[in-house]
Amino acid sequence: MSNRRKLYIVVWVICIALILVVSLINISPTEEKPLFYIPHIDKIVHFMMYTGLSLLGFIYCSILKIKYINRFLYGISLIALGVIIEVVQPCFGRGADIYDVLANTLGVIVGFVIPLLLRRSIFKMTHNNI
Repeated sequence: MSNRRKLYIVVWVICIALILVVSLINISPTEEKPLFYIPHIDKIVHFMMYTGLSLLGFIYCSILKIKYINRFLYGISLIALGVIIEVVQPCFGRGADIYDVLANTLGVIVGFVIPLLLRRSIFKMTHNNI
């Protein structure tokens, strides 16, 4: 296994571990609102985490020329991870939220679509200039 692959695996495992820790840790909210309060910021964070994680995986799949069905299964497994985390959160003193699942799922979908759109636009640009 090349050093590049090993590095990717280490980065991916660290990302998954961070998502698990952040998702399962019980942070007691304070009664005061922070100075810069943004409503539903947690949904944005969920979306960004899962977009980043799916981008990381899908880009790696593209580099290795992994079949699309396996990329699809990777996306399904990320969505399942988001659902499972939400289901077990009450065991860690946190509440489950269907909107977190939706934000996670949307993040996975966007992370899957971005590389496809970029590849198509790059393909069009290079072939229109010929």
